[in-house]
Amino acid sequence: PAKMAPAFAANWRMPSRPPPLTAFSGRLSRSLPSTFTWLPVLAAQWRGVEVGAGFGVKDMTGYENNDQMRAENGKVIFESNNAGGITGGVSTGQPIVVRLAVKPTPTIDKPQQTIDKYTLENKQLAAITRRDPTIVARIWPVAENYTAMVILDHLIMHYGYQTLKAK
Repeated sequence: PAKMAPAFAANWRMPSRPPPLTAFSGRLSRSLPSTFTWLPVLAAQWRGVEVGAGFGVKDMTGYENNDQMRAENGKVIFESNNAGGITGGVSTGQPIVVRLAVKPTPTIDKPQQTIDKYTLENKQLAAITRRDPTIVARIWPVAENYTAMVILDHLIMHYGYQTLKAK
């Protein structure tokens, strides 16, 4: 079979560690993946979003998946980061790890089997030129920036809540 163009898989870590963002500001574990479902440039292209170990947890036991912790010099130290820095919808202070999978561009110059939608006859189709934008390479900065905006939004809500709580 002809070699297919690879799909895109973004894998990034948020370099700074925000303070624990409380459940008051919404569930961070729900906000991050849902961002990619309504973002116009990604809505039809994304195929999967993972936070932390993501789909890999299916091969783990609860003991292996748990991010065990210990105290060291008055600080909480995690032995792993399978939760991707988010537990129970609240950031843990560990790096936030998100992975996004995007389908490859379907318009390729190799012949593909299809049908004529009016006659239902079998046909072959091969693109002469590339008519659709190559979205795969452009998704990385868009997804990374939207991730940063979601985390910033939660951080602003967190600080607002802390200000109200102090009064």
